[in-house]
Amino acid sequence: MDDFQREIETRRAPRPLSGFMVLVYLLAFFGTVMAVNGFMAYEALSTMSGTDTDSAYQAGRMFEHDVEMAKAQDARHWQVDAKITPSGDGARLDLSVRDAAGQPVGDLEAQAAFERPTDRMS
Repeated sequence: MDDFQREIETRRAPRPLSGFMVLVYLLAFFGTVMAVNGFMAYEALSTMSGTDTDSAYQAGRMFEHDVEMAKAQDARHWQVDAKITPSGDGARLDLSVRDAAGQPVGDLEAQAAFERPTDRMS
């Protein structure tokens, strides 16, 4: 008897799939799916809580006013350039404001607040 025939004779037949093993495979599969879904839901809710508005009603009422202010700003034809540069204590915002003729506009007071657009958490 050569080696090939001996190897064939010594191999065992595969075990049939039992009901217990099917249960184990199903529990492992659905357990993995539930664990991944739970992790993804946690990450989604902890990083983005949704839109953050103090009063949606007041924001809606102010929309037309904001549109009119934007149109008035466009009518001035000002050129505003903003540049953010890192500094020792955070970042610095440099503004350059020029009128329609390209002359610097003086005596302006600017305020800036940097927030995430939909969430004030961070």
